[in-house]
Amino acid sequence: MSITNLLLRYGKLKAVTRPGPGMRIKGQWQDNPAGNTQFPATISMQPFGLREMMLIAEGERPRRWMWVYSDTALQGVVPPRQKGDRLTYQDGTVFEIQNAADFAEAAARLSLNHFKYKAAAIEQD
Repeated sequence: MSITNLLLRYGKLKAVTRPGPGMRIKGQWQDNPAGNTQFPATISMQPFGLREMMLIAEGERPRRWMWVYSDTALQGVVPPRQKGDRLTYQDGTVFEIQNAADFAEAAARLSLNHFKYKAAAIEQD
């Protein structure tokens, strides 16, 4: 079964929040919640397995990590200031897209029409 069929069968339409750009006010970085935008995306989320967790840096392992599959391009974290897109899991936990899984070579060879991301649970502001 292809990922596209899996997304259609098991994916849920979720509201994704893209944080707006922040700014410096009196030398201090301030987020700009008024600049946030929301858009719908079909997403399937699956928790990391034990082997995948071992590949995460030790200091990051206490966080919950999920694989996110979507047919929509999402934005990941770009250090030092840009936050990634945020989505809410079924239990209410907010996850932030960290980065896209790198399978560009396979995508070109197999003509993949989906995206795979790593997402980590975040504390609510």
